[in-house]
Amino acid sequence: MHGESIHRFNIYEESIEIPLDPIHCESIVQRSALHNWTIRPHQHQELLHIFYIGAGSGRVQLDMTSHQLATPCVMIIPAQTMHGFAFKQDIDGHVVTLHRRSLDEGLGATAEVIEALADQRIIPASGFVGEQPIGDLFDQLVREFLGTSPVRPVALRAYFSLILVRIVRALAAQAGSRPRTTLRQDRRAAEFTALVEMHFREGATLEFYASRLGITPTQLNNISRAALGHTAKRVVHDRIYLEARRNLVYTMLTVSEIAGMLGFSDPAYFARFFTRHAGMAPSEFRRLSLLRAEQSGKPAKRQ
Repeated sequence: MHGESIHRFNIYEESIEIPLDPIHCESIVQRSALHNWTIRPHQHQELLHIFYIGAGSGRVQLDMTSHQLATPCVMIIPAQTMHGFAFKQDIDGHVVTLHRRSLDEGLGATAEVIEALADQRIIPASGFVGEQPIGDLFDQLVREFLGTSPVRPVALRAYFSLILVRIVRALAAQAGSRPRTTLRQDRRAAEFTALVEMHFREGATLEFYASRLGITPTQLNNISRAALGHTAKRVVHDRIYLEARRNLVYTMLTVSEIAGMLGFSDPAYFARFFTRHAGMAPSEFRRLSLLRAEQSGKPAKRQ
């Protein structure tokens, strides 16, 4: 079967336009009860989620990894992350959704905030320092979203900005002794990962990425090591490898078709690339992934 590779969702009544409010809030119960508490793996092209899960239990799948929820916690799911949920009926909390362009255009987010929301994360509530519990901020945000009080848009941005500040500070506390990087390095790294997201399917070289950033490949590699913890080549290859696994598990595209859509002119070269990362051939990875899904009683729904 050919066609769309991975099931993608839009909300805001299926509109791809940025809504009037820069954020959308709803209860986890409200959303998950509609789907019998199980939401199969899917992704959003332009929307990111920030969950506050105050109580209850369940499992979340983020790309290829399944996590048992330990509540209370905050969970960040960036755009284009494959994610699914199997909640118990005791689950309680909120989900905040925003268009990723809203971070710049509607909320004026700093580089530190954009970096914090660029990766999937599960942060225990105990990791948030400050007098006000992080859950209270989410409660206040949701009340403003559902209300009609004067200057509501200002209040929404204020509460959401406070949540973002607490997230950035919690991650900074988690980082602990991680070598410090300069703001310029962090910005360059964020620009690099954004370029990778745009061009990883095209077989773009490190020289291409460096030239787009106005630096040399050596400078790019140094920035990537300092800010991202890996070489620039590793960052690009990890993104290609992630997309390959997504398509092997969640689609019925052939290995040759996946190779082509990821910029490999020769399927054999793609097979060698994948085997080097996974320790097995693409076809074997697909077979084992589907077998594990069947054994768990939740076969992966493939497009």
